[in-house]
Amino acid sequence: MKILLVNNTIDPVTGGGSANRTIQVAEALINCYGVECTVLSTDCGFDGDIKNLNDKIRIVQLPCINDRYYIPLFNWKKLKDLLSKVDAIHLMSHWSILNAIIYVFARLYKKPYTFCPAGTLHIYGRSSLLKKCYNFVIGKRIIKNAYRCIAITELEKQDFLKYDIPEEKLIIIPNGIDSEIFYPNYDASFKFQQRFNLINIPYVLYMGRLNMIKGVDILLNAYKDFFVNFPDLHLVLAGPDEGLGSSLIKGIKKFSLEKTVHLVGYIEGNDKVGAYTGAKLLVVPSRREAMSIVALEAGACGTPVIMTTECGFDEVKEVGCKVVEPLPNELSYGIQNMLSEQNDLKKVGNNLRELILRQYTWKKTAEKYFIISGLTTEVSECY
Repeated sequence: MKILLVNNTIDPVTGGGSANRTIQVAEALINCYGVECTVLSTDCGFDGDIKNLNDKIRIVQLPCINDRYYIPLFNWKKLKDLLSKVDAIHLMSHWSILNAIIYVFARLYKKPYTFCPAGTLHIYGRSSLLKKCYNFVIGKRIIKNAYRCIAITELEKQDFLKYDIPEEKLIIIPNGIDSEIFYPNYDASFKFQQRFNLINIPYVLYMGRLNMIKGVDILLNAYKDFFVNFPDLHLVLAGPDEGLGSSLIKGIKKFSLEKTVHLVGYIEGNDKVGAYTGAKLLVVPSRREAMSIVALEAGACGTPVIMTTECGFDEVKEVGCKVVEPLPNELSYGIQNMLSEQNDLKKVGNNLRELILRQYTWKKTAEKYFIISGLTTEVSECY
């Protein structure tokens, strides 16, 4: 079986969760089921060789001539040759010119494709008019004509239903983690704390893009409130700036929190695992999210999480984590409740880790992708 996975970018900094999901699904399909996977994207975010990727994945990158809208420069004949060699196509994300191009090819050459918006189906924030135009011209056709539509959460499934997609055409395939990478790593934790001057300093962690939809401003406003009751607790904000950095810095200065709020930028590898492992808890304050991958990663490291009702991952409540409205006072109350002496955060973290390892791995995600590719209904163990 040969599968083409399509996403605007596979750069982990600019691509975030959808880039991660694309690569992880490809790796799991290769490792577990012997599928030949090609990933098609633009070269946005890359200035050199692609590193740290499975060498069995074929990567095809098109020159990106506009970084904001991911406009690709492509050759019709080369794309035709690429699609002629695949059995199925998986489109990732929405509002994508690259997806629109591949959709046209798929329809012309009768290739089955699935569509997973990965949290982007809901119209929010800037460019809302452009997004409505995109839907009118081609977006709704991409959704309507997909062989299967993939929601990451039940919340995202409801977004699909607003597009009048038959429920039998929908399938929920959640995100996953790699348990060989994300686990309680205390050596990495010490090195992270040493690098960022956090030795013996308790902290709560935010991991993700500094973007309005991610709700980092909500978290900062919540922190200034619960900091009064937890004056020794610091806040670590880790992630690339996507327009919110300057206003966060102003807010930090306004509330006189320069000594306790740390903007550490984008981190990866052992720094990321160490940040999770050493945190008292991870906060996911999103205004909209399709099953936060960082919540899975932190949980696999044994760190409890608190998130908003817009994250679509309410299952964390089963093990003692909190799910609250995306409002500063709600978030503040929830964090203080989790930090109270009556809660055993270590136990909650361990229970969350067990839940994630049991239900949310990339192998399980890939298994569902493998089946819905339309060529088989049987799966086998990883080899």
